[in-house]
Amino acid sequence: MAKYADYFLEVSLQDYAFLNYAPSLVAAACVASSRIILRLSPTWPTRLHRLTAYSWDFLVQCIERLLIYPPPPKKKNKFSKAQSS
Repeated sequence: MAKYADYFLEVSLQDYAFLNYAPSLVAAACVASSRIILRLSPTWPTRLHRLTAYSWDFLVQCIERLLIYPPPPKKKNKFSKAQSS
């Protein structure tokens, strides 16, 4: 998940629109966006809501902006090629 969170953080640094959001909100939205890409459920568990103090409804607009930029495709590791042979 860290790889995707880092990717979304990079995206947020390259788009001026993210200056309209608090840095902590952007960070929380990057975590939520990563969980969406990884299909983790629930996407925004109560534990994260309590930890960040951001509700899902408060994050949605920032998440939608982040997800405009799809993450790069997954790279196959060197072992997956050997296993498929």
